Order: sequence, then structure tokens, then C-alpha cells
Amino acid sequence: PFGANPILIEVPAFTVANIAQSNPVSGQTNTLTVTLRTNVDMMPGTKIVIDDLHYASVPISAVILPVEGGNGANTLFWDLAMPGMGVGSFERLSFWVGPSTNLSAHTTYVFQFQVVNPPHAQNGSLPTIQAEGFANFGETWFQAPADGTFPIRTVCGPG
Repeated sequence: PFGANPILIEVPAFTVANIAQSNPVSGQTNTLTVTLRTNVDMMPGTKIVIDDLHYASVPISAVILPVEGGNGANTLFWDLAMPGMGVGSFERLSFWVGPSTNLSAHTTYVFQFQVVNPPHAQNGSLPTIQAEGFANFGETWFQAPADGTFPIRTVCGPG
């Protein structure tokens, strides 16, 4: 079983870090879908930051939305006071693993959150994710979606 070998040390890492967008039109709401898996448990109080959202506006009180088959990720993440919430700022979303919960190693979690795309067309970029707390996860670039489009890639909207 995992961890059964004495003195075998696991370096905390995201073994899966995927992000995809629903809407590439400038100035419009865009739902980002995040898929995560780690090689070690994330304990209560671990802070997770999704950064470099390339000029997207993230609400100050960002709702972590459920995804069918997402292993309840939306209920595991907190904004330090309320479940299912994160703290947004310009180009960044922060949230914490809630009290009395943990993210289990080798389990895939999927959730969504919404941003407002920047008001201009732009090439996309891959955001980063990192975690700090009981186990520190170094900054990791999200993997590009299978269709080759980058999140927060926008095209000019109507008007």
C-alpha cells in the first residue's frame, strides 16, 4: 500500500493539473473547469492558488461550482469561512482545504469557477497552480487541453 515502504519519501506534486474554458469571447463570463490529482494527501488548511489567469477578472467571493463525478471538490474547498467559496483577485483564485476534510492522494477532483474574460482579444496562456501548508507543492503549469486551445484565450466579442 501507499506509504508502506520505510523511509520512502514522496515529494508533493500535482500528478494531474488540467484546466479548460467554456467561452473564448472577450468581455463575457467564462467557466473554467479544473481537474486535479496529487500524489500525497492535502490536509485541512492547505492553501491552493490558481494564478496567471491572463487579465481575467475573478470575483472577490468566487463560488466553487460542482461537477458531476468531481468527487465533491466544491464542498472540500473553503474561503477560510464558507464551504464552496474561494477568494478572487485580478488574475488569481485562492482557496483552502476545509476543516475536517482532506483531498486524498491519487484521487481525481474536478470543479469549476467563473471569470470574466478580458475586454480584448488575446492569445491564451497556461495558468499555474501551487499549494502550501502541510505539504508544499511547487508551482506547476497546468497541462494544455487536448483540443490545443489555451484557457483565457479570447476573441473579440460582438459589438
